[in-house]
Amino acid sequence: MAYDLLAARLIDENNGQQDLKDKIIRTVGQAADRFQEDYSRLLRALRFALQLGFVIEKQTLNTVKTMIVNINDKIDDKRVLPLEIMAEEFLKSFQANPVGALDLWDEAGAIAETIPELLKMKGCPQPDNWHTEGDVWQHTRLALEKLSSAEFQKEFPGGDDLELIAATLFHDIGKPATVRTPAKDGTDRIRFDEHDVFGADLTKKILNRIKAAAPPDVNVKPERVAWAVRYHMLVVHGHPEKMRPTTIEKYFFNPDKASQTLLKLILVDGLATINQDGQALTNHYEMIKERMAEIKKKTGSHGFKLVKPLLSGDDIMKELGIKPGLKVGEILEKVRQKQLAGELKSKPAALEFVQGLK
Repeated sequence: MAYDLLAARLIDENNGQQDLKDKIIRTVGQAADRFQEDYSRLLRALRFALQLGFVIEKQTLNTVKTMIVNINDKIDDKRVLPLEIMAEEFLKSFQANPVGALDLWDEAGAIAETIPELLKMKGCPQPDNWHTEGDVWQHTRLALEKLSSAEFQKEFPGGDDLELIAATLFHDIGKPATVRTPAKDGTDRIRFDEHDVFGADLTKKILNRIKAAAPPDVNVKPERVAWAVRYHMLVVHGHPEKMRPTTIEKYFFNPDKASQTLLKLILVDGLATINQDGQALTNHYEMIKERMAEIKKKTGSHGFKLVKPLLSGDDIMKELGIKPGLKVGEILEKVRQKQLAGELKSKPAALEFVQGLK
């Protein structure tokens, strides 16, 4: 569409106004010609549909499906469509509508051309007693859906940021490569031993490969997303009620790591894990949430920031007259344990405790 300033009229030779009214995305002229001019339009069509809540016109979408393979074309061994642009469209799509993006990018063949590893989640079985929602793909889709659920938003209003969306999308990507079944492997049940470790490595490789950190306006840091994926099973394997306070601090109050993303991921993963009674398995989230609240109450801390340690390494070396070494770190750990347990509340008390460790 164009506007004639002299005649004060809108020029709309392709019925663009009607398409806007009907919420339809359609190319001007032949779709193949427009996409051939710029392959980024293939992904941009998907992104616009997700951001605006529009529907892609049938012929336009069919052309996207046919031509999507071209986004990986090369000339003289150089990509026609830069990875940075591909990453930007991918991230903006999932930021706008996580579940819709998974569905539309899959339907259009875009996932197969960008992150084919995700497709291996389809048909990857899960134990029925824990995952009545379906295979790994269906579980992941439900987890993305739960980001906008009342249960999640009650705990974290507006907390579905892009880092969390990415962590949710990739959290179980390690399952297809690690799955073992009774029929195939003679296990007692379906197992995914160390899928979190494998998945974290794979997540980092994928996000680095597509240059997810590169787009200036929207990006994620691969190492942070991978860290959340790596430890999303921590409270399942680690038993929150038995965790040391310093362990909880390390993973859930650590300003240098994606601690808040990890906590949110644990919740959304639980909300998407439906047992045989039709109940979401959020008990592990509730337990770690309770332990975190306990530590904050005992130390007078607020939010995701705990009070500062009572002592430094220099304090300990001066008090005990020792040199730098492992012993200093061990004593610091003991003092911090006591502080987070509410047993030490002042520096003099901490120094007195240190004297008893001679």
